[in-house]
Amino acid sequence: MEIAPGVHQFQVNKDWENLDIFETNGKLKILPTHFWLDQGFLTYRSMLHFKAQYFLPTLEALDAIKGLIKDVSLDDCLEIGAGNGWLGHALGIKMTDNHRQAAFDIMLAYLANGQPIIKYGEDVEKLDALSAVEKYKPHTVIGSWISQKSDITLPDGVDDVLMLSKVKRYILIGSDNVHGSNRIMKIKHQKIKLPSLLSRTRRQEENSIWIWSR
Repeated sequence: MEIAPGVHQFQVNKDWENLDIFETNGKLKILPTHFWLDQGFLTYRSMLHFKAQYFLPTLEALDAIKGLIKDVSLDDCLEIGAGNGWLGHALGIKMTDNHRQAAFDIMLAYLANGQPIIKYGEDVEKLDALSAVEKYKPHTVIGSWISQKSDITLPDGVDDVLMLSKVKRYILIGSDNVHGSNRIMKIKHQKIKLPSLLSRTRRQEENSIWIWSR
């Protein structure tokens, strides 16, 4: 066990490095929820931390998300903020991200705080959310742990209310604590809780999926 810098003094380990969990292309293998539960929260949280990810796509969670979009063609679906591309690749949909962490100043800030930086997938197109929606005009947009735009603290976040006005459906995967007070929550939506939703959030019961449809 060790304490990694920049993890708010939360214990991490590197047991995940001995697990057969990655494809040859670097994508995460989609494994059953029980596999990760058997490894323990500390192990999968550590893996997510060092890979600079929050959401852990499990087989059951992926099946649930596929069920939410089965009424449209995969070509009509788009992932924003895709990062390394684990989720979008597994779903078989287009993936975009503004690649903000590839900016030199952001990289320096993360490194100074001991925080791992996202390694963007080669199949993740460099586009911010609204530009991606304008370009591809998808029916459904999917985002995992998306930060809402703030003029002061997160100018590079997503204006999800504006984005929703341009699509038929928006699916957000996140945490009640992190996303529950977002502006978009004032708009009528559906909320789903699943035991297969795993993340690096300390309280796994806060993991949720929200769906807005127009």
